[in-house]
Amino acid sequence: MENPDTSPSQVKPKLLTRLRQAIRVRQYALRTEEVYFDWVRRYIHFHGLRHPQDLGGAEASDLPWLDEVVTAKPFRHLPVVLTTREVERLLHELSGASCLVAALLYGTGTRLLEGLRLRVKDVKFTRQECVVRDGKGDKDRVTVLPENQAADECVRQAANGGTASRLVR
Repeated sequence: MENPDTSPSQVKPKLLTRLRQAIRVRQYALRTEEVYFDWVRRYIHFHGLRHPQDLGGAEASDLPWLDEVVTAKPFRHLPVVLTTREVERLLHELSGASCLVAALLYGTGTRLLEGLRLRVKDVKFTRQECVVRDGKGDKDRVTVLPENQAADECVRQAANGGTASRLVR
């Protein structure tokens, strides 16, 4: 006769299986899941394959260096924002493909790799839009093309085979 407490429907999954399920429910990145899994596995092995539920304050007190650990100050990231005039001056210093990429990055708000992955067929001049494929989160999105003279000048330079002598300074 089976013990009702150990029927397959009532047995809790193992710790590492539960960890993977919890991480996937929270939709963490696969790399984050792998790192968490590895650290928990190392922790269990370090304590002689004992279940973390069985561990207590004694194991934590065996780590004297833990008293010296300090928390890092929260990093306050202040974005660098250029004025419109500074952007215009910057774009006038560039030429050719560099100018075109910089103008598109600034005008469309795309990230660097998104801008570098743009294809000609992704830019719709008649509709004044740009399709960004495989952006952050592997999602496609549509953004507007910039309407400024500096960007138009860059496009004309690139179309006419602008000089490459000033691409890198």
